[in-house]
Amino acid sequence: MSRRRAARGQGLAEYALILALIALCIVIGLLLLGGAFGSSVSLATPAPASPAASPVASPAASLASS
Repeated sequence: MSRRRAARGQGLAEYALILALIALCIVIGLLLLGGAFGSSVSLATPAPASPAASPVASPAASLASS
């Protein structure tokens, strides 16, 4: 195997290790901050409307009234 090919393989392996390290840091960060992140996201998104408050009749309701 030539040195050029070995160097290319080494660079690819180093790149994969860096990506794995970044992914591991993200996972650990989400595990540690998961509760705080989840509550802030749930506060930022509106709650879904209840089916009773929906102005559009469902197809099942129109079939039941027939």
